[in-house]
Amino acid sequence: MRLTFKHCDDFRSKYLLVLDEDTGNEVGNVRLGGTAMDSSGGIDIWLFDGKYQTRVQGYDTAVGFVLGVESVMNHLEEFASKAPNPTGSDSFPRPTNHTRSLLQLVGSSSA
Repeated sequence: MRLTFKHCDDFRSKYLLVLDEDTGNEVGNVRLGGTAMDSSGGIDIWLFDGKYQTRVQGYDTAVGFVLGVESVMNHLEEFASKAPNPTGSDSFPRPTNHTRSLLQLVGSSSA
């Protein structure tokens, strides 16, 4: 995943799209200078349906936030591709104590 900025209307507004360069999908937006109700001059960033959102004061900080989210998403994709897939179940099997030793599972009652 590589995130990039794109002006949505030829530089006329203070609104940028954030695109995934690999897929071409829009993954969020950046609003520069605050909104009419809030003129604090901050940069609002909203990515992946609001899962990652913040308000920052500087362009460098905004770029750093977007690059950080990109890094996290790439890490999650890499981790997910290496995770084992249990067959026949959506969840991992619960460990059991077949030997009935004194070692107990956390939260289990004594037998």
